[in-house]
Amino acid sequence: MKTTKKAVRAGSGLMIELWQKNFLRSLVLIIKRKRLHKRKMKMIEISLKQAAEWMEGTLIHANQNIMIYGVSRDSREINNGNLYIALEGERWDGHDFLEDAFQKGASGAVVNRIPQTLKRNYPLILVKDTVKALGRLAQNYRKQFSLPVVALTGSNGKTTTKELLAHILSRKEKVLKTKGNWNNHIGVPLNLLALSKEHRYAVLEMGANHSGEIDYLSSLIEPDLGILTSIGEAHLEGFGSIEGVKKAKGELIPHLKEKTLIINGEDPHLLEMAQKHKGRLVTYGFQSHLDFQGRIIQTTPQGSWIQIFNESFFLPLLGRYNALNALGAISTALELGLSLKDCLDWSDFSPPSFRMEKREFQGATFFLDCYNANPTSLQKAIETIKSLEGRKILVLGSLLELGSHSERLHKELGEWAFYHGIELALVLGNEGYPFYHAFQKAGGKGWFGICPRLASKTLLSWLKPGDIVLFKGSRGAALERIWEALLSTKAA
Repeated sequence: MKTTKKAVRAGSGLMIELWQKNFLRSLVLIIKRKRLHKRKMKMIEISLKQAAEWMEGTLIHANQNIMIYGVSRDSREINNGNLYIALEGERWDGHDFLEDAFQKGASGAVVNRIPQTLKRNYPLILVKDTVKALGRLAQNYRKQFSLPVVALTGSNGKTTTKELLAHILSRKEKVLKTKGNWNNHIGVPLNLLALSKEHRYAVLEMGANHSGEIDYLSSLIEPDLGILTSIGEAHLEGFGSIEGVKKAKGELIPHLKEKTLIINGEDPHLLEMAQKHKGRLVTYGFQSHLDFQGRIIQTTPQGSWIQIFNESFFLPLLGRYNALNALGAISTALELGLSLKDCLDWSDFSPPSFRMEKREFQGATFFLDCYNANPTSLQKAIETIKSLEGRKILVLGSLLELGSHSERLHKELGEWAFYHGIELALVLGNEGYPFYHAFQKAGGKGWFGICPRLASKTLLSWLKPGDIVLFKGSRGAALERIWEALLSTKAA
């Protein structure tokens, strides 16, 4: 009997021990999941009730205490606890994917109507306009943070300047920066909603193709410091003229009030616009009268040696315009209180994809600068490769959103390109035909078409070791298709 009791006690002890181990294992797993969740999301964490109030919406079928962890506009990318925003596009409607979003773990969804096809009474926030509701959510969420927020815009250089500045700041602190090219009325709110208590700075890019957009985005961001990089012939279809571009980009200035505005002091348009600013004005560039003056000491095929305040550094980016972008980033970092020493190490900096990205193929050097383009950025890219040794080939995708100016500008650029060292031009897209015609008329050899694979074959037939090949075009031209076709040819 004693043996039996001992056995029972031993068995009970073993069961308790196993239960404790399992409990601890489960507890550790829960903690790990929570940590993973926080690492993964690092963004807005509020109640559904609070979200509805901020968005001026009405809760439907919802427990107001339900928490949301992050926001998503794509049902395919929903994480557990996300608030799904049902946006509407030209070819799709986010309301069609509500079931998918909830099946993947969405805590709630923002809608402008309740689809009859919903199988359950899911927690919803009903609003008049889901895009505007997203903006209001981001605007109210941003007000919860007191960190320095930098907003930047311009016709050219804003993305690279953003990346350069974020690189400097992130060496010592946690930085929120614009994800990819999320710089419009949808992307900017989504970036703001990624703010967390861990962040010490935010660097947010604003793009626009019509008037009023920068004004709206600035009202969401509430910047503590603004940067204007340049004014050029971009998005003329929406702005109408250079004056329209100036007016649109200048919409940032009133939102700075008496705060700091930093501008490229070599741009006469920006100098004129800055006269309206009531706060501190800081200028940068290569001219001696500017606040932050730099000097290019030496250029190499890998980048430029630059001097500022008697200190020199190597920037692994080609082109005077990229050196100018670096000066903009450095001057901003100095204004934010960093030391010059903090701003000069670029050894681990990598340029954004398809922005003067250097590649090698069959003995030729390629510069993939085809994330976006306008007349000014095309000219700057051609001027950059002009000093390099080798035959110059331009692969041009149509420059889009130029409106009634398109034919004239393409024609002028075709002639200009020939007289600035381009020997061969491969032009893809119907809008580019005036460029092709003017280039050939000036004396260059060219190819024109609309098929990326045929363009790739033509380029391959031209290619010789030592050639310098520049890819430049608007995002809609998707010139990377030609590069991918080249690589597939090599693989075959």
